[in-house]
Amino acid sequence: MLLRAAYLLAIAQAAILGIDYGHQWTKAGLVKPGIPMEMVITMASRRKEQSVIGFKKNERSYGEDAIALSGRFPQETFPELKLLLGQRRDSQAVKDYLARFPAVKLAPGTDNNVVAFERFKTTALVEELVANQIANMVYNARIMAGEEIDGVVLTVPPFFTERQRGALIEAARLANVKVMSLISDGVAVAIDYAKARHFDEPQIHVVFDSGAGSTSATVVKFETKLVKDFGRFKKNVTSIEVLGTAFDKTLGGQAMTDVLFEHFATEFDSTEQKQLEREMRKNPRALSRLLRESNKIKQVLSANTEATLSVESLHENVDFRRKISRVQFEELTQGMAPRVSAVLKNAFAAASIDASNITSLILHGGATRVPFVQRALLDVVSEEQLSRNVNADESATIGAVFRGAGLSGRFKVKDVRVQDRSIFPVEGAFTHDGQGNFEELFPNGTPFESALNLTLPSSLTNNLQYTVRYGAYPALPIASDDVEGKARHIGEFDIIGMQDAISSLKKEYACSPAAFVSAKLDSSGMVKLDDPFVWCEVDDSTTKDKTEDSGVAGKLKGWFGGDSSSEDGDTKQKVAKKPVTTGKTKPQKMRIEKQALLVYEKPGPGARLNETFFDAAFARIQKLDQMDDDRIQGETARNELESYIYQTRETLNKESWLSAAKPEEAERLRVAAKEAAEWLVNEGDDAKIAAFKEHRKKLVDLSMVVDMRTMEHDVRDDMVSQLEKLFDVSQRFVNDMKANATKYQAEKAAWDAGKPERQAARAAAREERKRARLAEAAARAEKAQAEAELDGLDDEDAAAKASATPAQVADDAAAVEEDEIEEDFDDEADAPVPPAFKSEDELDELDDLLTETQTWLTKAQKKQASMKRSDEVHLTTRSIMDAQGKLEKLFTEMRGKYVYYQPPKPKAKPAKGKSNAKSKSKDKASKAQTSASSPTETPVEGEKEDPQVEIEKEDL
Repeated sequence: MLLRAAYLLAIAQAAILGIDYGHQWTKAGLVKPGIPMEMVITMASRRKEQSVIGFKKNERSYGEDAIALSGRFPQETFPELKLLLGQRRDSQAVKDYLARFPAVKLAPGTDNNVVAFERFKTTALVEELVANQIANMVYNARIMAGEEIDGVVLTVPPFFTERQRGALIEAARLANVKVMSLISDGVAVAIDYAKARHFDEPQIHVVFDSGAGSTSATVVKFETKLVKDFGRFKKNVTSIEVLGTAFDKTLGGQAMTDVLFEHFATEFDSTEQKQLEREMRKNPRALSRLLRESNKIKQVLSANTEATLSVESLHENVDFRRKISRVQFEELTQGMAPRVSAVLKNAFAAASIDASNITSLILHGGATRVPFVQRALLDVVSEEQLSRNVNADESATIGAVFRGAGLSGRFKVKDVRVQDRSIFPVEGAFTHDGQGNFEELFPNGTPFESALNLTLPSSLTNNLQYTVRYGAYPALPIASDDVEGKARHIGEFDIIGMQDAISSLKKEYACSPAAFVSAKLDSSGMVKLDDPFVWCEVDDSTTKDKTEDSGVAGKLKGWFGGDSSSEDGDTKQKVAKKPVTTGKTKPQKMRIEKQALLVYEKPGPGARLNETFFDAAFARIQKLDQMDDDRIQGETARNELESYIYQTRETLNKESWLSAAKPEEAERLRVAAKEAAEWLVNEGDDAKIAAFKEHRKKLVDLSMVVDMRTMEHDVRDDMVSQLEKLFDVSQRFVNDMKANATKYQAEKAAWDAGKPERQAARAAAREERKRARLAEAAARAEKAQAEAELDGLDDEDAAAKASATPAQVADDAAAVEEDEIEEDFDDEADAPVPPAFKSEDELDELDDLLTETQTWLTKAQKKQASMKRSDEVHLTTRSIMDAQGKLEKLFTEMRGKYVYYQPPKPKAKPAKGKSNAKSKSKDKASKAQTSASSPTETPVEGEKEDPQVEIEKEDL
């Protein structure tokens, strides 16, 4: 249970990631419990990373590191892979990519649906290369979050087909990442725009996204609605509805870079060709460097009126330097401006609106910073409508991570409800060998998360095949020679077990079954077939007896007095009721019987990676991960050895270390360090991790003996000083405690000697007080006698009046007793107070250990002083620590006894006055009088009175 609770807690605290995998740049946003949404920082401490992966043999590099390798290893560097996702091997996109990067070679293969490139002694699928980049971004996020990533939301262009979306999901699956949803770029920007805004009335905006690879315009309607919440409560939600979308798949920053690249390549060929042995365009390294510099020039011209391209030794050691102005750049790209405005106009047409209906045009993407792009947009909308209030680089990323936070249900975020729409029509058919009558399933503009129930046809076979493909649409990437329509293919679904389910229902209920399946367009824009079943309508009365008698209902009915049989086999007689004729026929009660079927999505041509390709790609990624781990460990082991060699060389030059080392020890270490350095230079590049550790261990073992000896000499004086401080404290404690004990013994002896004298003095004082009381009694009697004579009493009555009463006699006795008790208490209270240690013998254990330790230290120091620094240590730190610990333990115990000692308290002194004694004496006198009048209550001699009676008397 504890493990499960810990697992659930870890899941509840897991982070969510939003990734904007772009044509040229990749950005990621992170949200985790307790931390707001923020951008993931790359290893280069940047907020975005170039979408490039490069290899140096089996070592992977990403971003800027991969770009740096492209000049040396262009055949191992793979940029701009996004538009190759989901493409066929013979597609135009693949041909354009190979023309753009001639050093990259397709891997030989017979499967035309898989795009794979040659790599160092192996191949790499496009999905596999993208998976490595996604995994790298997730790794950066995991380091930043300090915990695992629970799910990812990925952005995609709105024109991505099912195959392209599926390929991106396959790449994430290869990276071992759970995809929560796909979201189009325009919708992600719209979410970021709406997350902190309230719309009092519906507003229509256009998200114009022009990145490196493509351009799109998404018309969205924002509206804040009051909807029902749980119970009687209501809440505000923000609704985002896509009204229309338009795009240009090849218009973007990269197309502008290509124009500059062609311009500079032509300039170089025209001016330098005469002195060159071969054309520059046949040099992959030169092309890669020129393309990289052309992209930088484009960025400079976005903010400046002119820029200078300078490439040293571009081709055959020829330097190339050219200046270009913004005017020239716009002349080269003049054909792109109409395409920019066309995208916006097409979006208006798709949404059936015009520019006057929109509130603003939200700009996103790096290409929107290019001046001629903004001018082209102003030909369609006004300057006031042009909005730059979102981050042009990061808005889609933040929108994606916000969407993920909402989908996870673990974050309290604003309720934003999205309704995206499909761009391409989808059709499907029950097929056999790919042939069938295709009908439209989801027309263009169908909202995501729509569903449609399909009736399955009667078939003699147990399994059915349903094929889904795109319908005819001008923007679909369909080659003219694609006779079989493979480019339009989405997927195939096998529906299994239909005939078995139909036969079962017919046999059991004698009905006419029908079969259905649900076709869905999910939130990622993917077509799914789900929940297939066979059903039929059954007369409930014909099967009621069967089901009740055999089922749980029948048993319950029997327990509570129903008509079913009892457990002993007896049956109750049913009472027939007389039917009532109403003139109406009672309606027949029907119910539905269902049996579920299985549906299996086959990979199909180009839609998904089949199991063979997926497993092989996953194994290659795992192997590279292991190689990375081994390489990191190897580099760490190498660095540790190299560092220790330098440290050893410095140690051999330290006088303090050499003085503690014997000559042969220093020489062995010097030889071992030299051998390790030579081995590292000659064999270190291909050495195993164990070899690095073995050489380092040898050096450590040789130097450790002297290092420990040096350490002993360095810390000995401090440790001895600490021990001597303990000696001083312990000795002062022993001396003080012994002085206290001696003083106490002397005072106690003097007190005991004076005890007889004190007792005699107390007895004399007591006799004096007694005489005074006798004199007081005689005076009292004399006074009473005189009063009797005055009253004229006879001699007998006068004598009775003059005599003391029983109460007076009791008071006199109590006074005597009180004097004696008070005298004894005063004598004890004035006695000397015993200390914690009453005699010196109690301190002998600490005193002896202190003397013993001091003697040992003196001898050990004397012997150590007579030895050389390189000799084996006699007075070790361990022996000092042991002696100190033993003495400190006993000292702490003795000191604790002194600190927490409580001297014995003297007996409580009785309260002064004779009230208690008088009351007791009065009680005794009263009892004596009562006894005289009641002889039957007189106790037997020797019999003790009930103690409870005494207690009650004292209480009174």
